[in-house]
Amino acid sequence: MSKLVSPEGKILIPGVNDLIAPVTDDEKKKFEDIHFKITDIQGAIGGDQTLSDDPVATLMGRMSESSVAHNSGD
Repeated sequence: MSKLVSPEGKILIPGVNDLIAPVTDDEKKKFEDIHFKITDIQGAIGGDQTLSDDPVATLMGRMSESSVAHNSGD
């Protein structure tokens, strides 16, 4: 996975980010209007690992930005 996503959560697969529309100012404003703390997210995920200490950036990263998931099938 370390070759697919940067430590900051950015997808490293060539061409994938070109397919994703950037976040608009209106979308970002909606996230800024949500009142919560980083500890709220940490409690929900069961740990203190977040991509940022900024609540808005963290929430956007979890809810609106692209991500890569790896699922193994047995």
